[in-house]
Amino acid sequence: MRLPQKMFRIDDYVSESDAFHFSRNILPEAPPLFVHCHDYYELFLVEQGHIHHWINGLEERLEPGHLTFIRPADCHAMQAAPGTPARILNVAFRRPTADHLVGRYATDLAGKFFWTTRALPISIRLAGPQMERAVNAMVPLQTSHNSLSSNEHF
Repeated sequence: MRLPQKMFRIDDYVSESDAFHFSRNILPEAPPLFVHCHDYYELFLVEQGHIHHWINGLEERLEPGHLTFIRPADCHAMQAAPGTPARILNVAFRRPTADHLVGRYATDLAGKFFWTTRALPISIRLAGPQMERAVNAMVPLQTSHNSLSSNEHF
């Protein structure tokens, strides 16, 4: 799919003092009008439904439980599969937060998640209790203080 490209900036979503942005989004069934890149890191979990995900020129179908780690250089778009209401949980944070995390937990994170050198971002499929734990860890971010410690705790 060849679509126009837009750039999203984290400063359009959070104040300078906020360490992250959380949202719970229902995806439209209408085809996307553009792909987007960002100046931030994004993690999203497919909570419900099936989605078409266009990422770095390829298309994939994601199901409930897919957890995807989007890097600033990745360009993507999403659409709910027809007839399946789709909802994602989304956490976005700045580069300095990512730098802090990989610096602090280098042994655990190096080459994994956001820090892979693969052409496509990492996407893993959670099921059962793993997915429940992920949802239960993400939802409190909706009402927590948008601090680095809250993000790190998550």
